[in-house]
Amino acid sequence: MENSPENALRTGLDALDAVTERISIVNQIVDSMRELHQIDQPQKNQEISEEYYLFELNKWITISAHQSTELEMKNELLLVTQKKYLESLKKLKFLQTEVEAVNEKYKYYKEQAEQLKRTRNISVGN
Repeated sequence: MENSPENALRTGLDALDAVTERISIVNQIVDSMRELHQIDQPQKNQEISEEYYLFELNKWITISAHQSTELEMKNELLLVTQKKYLESLKKLKFLQTEVEAVNEKYKYYKEQAEQLKRTRNISVGN
């Protein structure tokens, strides 16, 4: 059951949670860096540092967005697969019911044939 749709969905959701948590951590780091640079650096260096960190942050967000898009596509594929799986289960249940009905009919007709055979044997014997 390791590859079940439920486990795949949980894995996808855990990955999205991890991305969200990383974004929060990066925001905290950027805020901390801004505070440190405001204290330690002159205004010009601070602007350069902010631009650099904003550039890096935007680059990281772009990568994270791409990963999120991939996860969303995988999630959609998972949902389609789950629907197909459920439809197959329904069809299987229907076929099992059909097999049981055919088996019951077979037993009934077999019993009827045996009774007819016994009746013929009794009438031939008399």
